[in-house]
Amino acid sequence: MVDEIHIKPFFDYKGGNITGAAHNSKEPANSALVFMVQSLAGTFKEVAHIVPVRGADGEFLHTLLRDVICGLEKIGYKIICVVTDNNKVNGKAMAKFKPSASCAPAGTSNFVYPHPCDPQRPLFRVLDTVRLLKCIRNNWINQKNHQRCFSFPEFDTEGGGRMLSASFETLREAYDLEIGQLLRFAYTLSRKSLFPSATERQNVKLALQIFNDTLSPALRAIAGKHSLGHVEGTSTFIDIVVKWWKIVNLKTSHKGQRLRDNLQEPLFPMNDPKVHFLYKVLDWLDEGKARTNSYNSGKLTADTHGALHQTTSGLIEVARYCFKELNLSHVLLEKFRWMASKTASASTGSSLEDSTTSL
Repeated sequence: MVDEIHIKPFFDYKGGNITGAAHNSKEPANSALVFMVQSLAGTFKEVAHIVPVRGADGEFLHTLLRDVICGLEKIGYKIICVVTDNNKVNGKAMAKFKPSASCAPAGTSNFVYPHPCDPQRPLFRVLDTVRLLKCIRNNWINQKNHQRCFSFPEFDTEGGGRMLSASFETLREAYDLEIGQLLRFAYTLSRKSLFPSATERQNVKLALQIFNDTLSPALRAIAGKHSLGHVEGTSTFIDIVVKWWKIVNLKTSHKGQRLRDNLQEPLFPMNDPKVHFLYKVLDWLDEGKARTNSYNSGKLTADTHGALHQTTSGLIEVARYCFKELNLSHVLLEKFRWMASKTASASTGSSLEDSTTSL
């Protein structure tokens, strides 16, 4: 895993050596790329390499990433996946793992690349699901149309279903209706989650106050007592995102049993309904893009839509690889996301973030 930690740029003289220099510049470093590894089959996680940099570009990051992956492979690790955010520098670094356009096979995806240590092996790339969840919420808040509405097709239909609208203003109205009440249906909502500042938009806990499985029934209950618009579409949209999040955010093997929630069980190799749901999400995204293509607003941005589609596809394929090639009995998709650590905690809002996941 790599995280960009922002540091104060200055040179220092310690123990006969000058410290603080960037590896890619004559200027002092203003950030450090911290590479970490995380195990798929256990709890192991460790820092592998730290590089002080100043304004790393795609070429430099690609070289670092390739060297770290190959170095880890030489000492016994098996690297199968790189996790990044959707920053363009990360995309350029990963794109350099692909063969040239003339040599690339037709239909080559944007989430699997030839492995730098063995071109016959795949190197997967998925985007950090925590940041994706925050991007979905931020896209929703940023809608400029009336009621801040998302337009999307009905889920799990063969096509041609109704278009629904999910309104962020509906959540704010529901919150206002229950202000001051001792007992609230929508108890997860707070003013910070509904009106987040620029800094608060980076807090995933506030996004999870919106995408919470108790909120949809709460909205329906409030609508039964008060006039509240777009309840059906808003509740449906929240339900879809919550189900997706439960599947991709699973951390432990027994959480589903403890909570009696099938969506929070690990992915299994045979006829897993959670995998079927992820395929339905891909179909839903494709249909939504086709039917809202002419809209000026009321939809996910192209970057967020593409990132969500790429990550969902990538998680399905990397799980399939784990079952077929690594013979894992189950997969926890939370392993394929940015790994919080004490080392990386200083990098709130960082722009360059990758992680390598190892077995």
